[in-house]
Amino acid sequence: MLWACLLAFYGLVNSGLDVTEGMESYLVAQQFISHGSIAFPFKPEGNFVGGIDGRFYNAHELGNAIPLLPTVFIGNMITQRVNQRFRQYLDESDRITKFLVSFHPCVYIAVTILFLFLLLHKGLGIALDKSILTSLAYGFGSMLVPYSRMLWEGVLATTCLTASYCGAFIFRRTGSLLWLSISGFTIGFGIITRITLVLFLPFLAYYIAAICATERRSYRPVLQWMSIVAPFILWQLFYNYIRTGKPWLPAVALPQYAENNALDGSLLIGLVGMFLSPGKSVFLFSPITLFCLLGIKSFKREHPLEFLISWIPLCIYVLVHAKLRNWSGDWGWGPRYLLIILPITALALPYAFCVRSNHWWKALVGIIIATSVFIQVVSVLINWHYRYSFLLPSGRVRHNAVIWTMKNSQFVDAMSAAYKNLRRIFGVKEPLDVVPEADPVNVLASNTANFWWLTLMHMGFPRLPLLGCVTFLSLSVLMGLIYLMGVCKHAETE
Repeated sequence: MLWACLLAFYGLVNSGLDVTEGMESYLVAQQFISHGSIAFPFKPEGNFVGGIDGRFYNAHELGNAIPLLPTVFIGNMITQRVNQRFRQYLDESDRITKFLVSFHPCVYIAVTILFLFLLLHKGLGIALDKSILTSLAYGFGSMLVPYSRMLWEGVLATTCLTASYCGAFIFRRTGSLLWLSISGFTIGFGIITRITLVLFLPFLAYYIAAICATERRSYRPVLQWMSIVAPFILWQLFYNYIRTGKPWLPAVALPQYAENNALDGSLLIGLVGMFLSPGKSVFLFSPITLFCLLGIKSFKREHPLEFLISWIPLCIYVLVHAKLRNWSGDWGWGPRYLLIILPITALALPYAFCVRSNHWWKALVGIIIATSVFIQVVSVLINWHYRYSFLLPSGRVRHNAVIWTMKNSQFVDAMSAAYKNLRRIFGVKEPLDVVPEADPVNVLASNTANFWWLTLMHMGFPRLPLLGCVTFLSLSVLMGLIYLMGVCKHAETE
């Protein structure tokens, strides 16, 4: 029910159109479906590099394109068979396929929250009500919400990392080899999706080995886990080689990407920016994470080994990305590189709920969660990627004003843009913020509430089926929340 409720919510607020760098994975999937190859004979627009075989490959890893393959295949088939009546709504030959693909992040984030719940309840033994409340707080009140609309590979990597920790923790409590296999498969797939997940690999390996040495008295599970991970590592080494000529050198580390990915930035500036800047602080874009800090001590006391293998690599991950020349993640909502570790920070949140038991503390918790949800609502009312394109000519993006000044910060601009979008929806004449080279559908969606069903209404699509979909999804969210709150109340009284 948790998964279904969140999936309905993410589906309801999805934009139906992705124009971010995640569409490079879509191009790779289309290339494979159409020509049976992940390489291109010419260089497509975007982050593609020439390989040692003279063909061009996506600079990002391959994993993000793999789940898209069946959706692209189905979308192409539907496009070929769609009747003339609906072709009037298709401004591009592959618009249906792109529309279907845009819902992949919804599924990824919903699955991420499901694994977070299982990690808390089954992996750490946290009470059912606190596990549900933590999952809902992150599912509705963190940066996971806006990124449920973005095909960036970091979204799928977030799912993989959460699932891997979930599998490892449940393996310790139950000895289930199935969960052990899930842990190995998801961390392996996560590495071929986003290479930085390799930072977590040695810690998970140590965790599995420590469990087997002290509790299972057998190293066979370790060998099983490693045998599942090994093919992914070998593939990544090979994929690096065909793109860069060096197995240990990923394409994103090539000189042409040094402007963003070189590890020669200021560590202090990166850390201050990620946590304290008025334009990119994670505490601003996901205030719920503030409470995680209060629960760290109790989490460490209750689960010392789990604390070590989750928070140590988490800190290393933060330090590495703070050292990047472009630590902010640039065109994203908040500090997007921190998205991947958000579910891991949630492990301490249930303990923060118990720091105080008086009414004032509960009220404060409620206010912070409500504020977090409000911020995510703003994020889905706009298209922040479009806003960056609109602000670029003014120099606000180029000169980092969106990061370091409150007046020009991304957050303040989002509030202003959301307000203007709502005015347009309710019929108030408001000049459009137009990006000249943007897709007309994208311009329309980005200047109103950026929801797929609303955009289709503006394009003239029949309203009755759209209103039916919206009603069904809205009721699914409402009924899901009522059911989950009832479960929490029942669990609390037991």
